[in-house]
Amino acid sequence: MTAKAVASPKVHRKSLGRRMADSWQLYVLLLIPVVITIVYKYGPMYGIQIAFRNYNPGLGITGSPWVGW
Repeated sequence: MTAKAVASPKVHRKSLGRRMADSWQLYVLLLIPVVITIVYKYGPMYGIQIAFRNYNPGLGITGSPWVGW
């Protein structure tokens, strides 16, 4: 038996941007849980500052002075 070199066909793959554009509906569906996570998990972290401030309702969270640990 003789071994012949078989030329493999050239594979054309889509770029990442093209694949994302083709399945944009999936990314829109993924956007919903990402927004919910940001709003309900990371949004309240802003209010945690009250524990480290001498909170005055008239000044608000950002206007009240820091008291440290």
